[in-house]
Amino acid sequence: NGNQRAGLERQYAANPLVKFLGRVSDEELKATYGGAKALVFPGLEDFGIVPVEAQAAGTPVIAYGHGGALETVKEGETGLFFPEQTVASLCAAIESFESRSWSGDACRANAANFTLQAFKAGMCRVVSQWPSRRGQGSLENSGRSGGAGRRRAKTCSRPYGVASHLSAIRGRVRLTGKMI
Repeated sequence: NGNQRAGLERQYAANPLVKFLGRVSDEELKATYGGAKALVFPGLEDFGIVPVEAQAAGTPVIAYGHGGALETVKEGETGLFFPEQTVASLCAAIESFESRSWSGDACRANAANFTLQAFKAGMCRVVSQWPSRRGQGSLENSGRSGGAGRRRAKTCSRPYGVASHLSAIRGRVRLTGKMI
């Protein structure tokens, strides 16, 4: 839906393999990803949610082997990478992709590593292991509320649990939004 859409639609109007969908509902997006043989992700992004969304629908990814795709795609398991942003490099990756079999279950399992629940659990692990401002060990034992000597167990099971713990981490981490 960008400013180049009209020109691209004219350029590919005669190609039956190219279809411009425009804005779609979440359900249509899941069905589109799920019906694809692969997602080709040639761009360079810091994270890139698109490969994760495709994997969540069970679709493997053929991605440019730089940036966030290296963190979200498991080479040979949930997709593969091409080393250069060239036609030849992409074509070689597609040929390699075609010679392998891919598991939708493996893709979905990998995508589960990037859910909000997985993020919160990971943050809780990091926060609970991080030394407190007072140098008294982990946040679980910091005694930051209730006196320096008292132990007070902290958990991340309640809403905003992570946010409340982040404020105590050596002043280095700033949370800019709410997590629920």
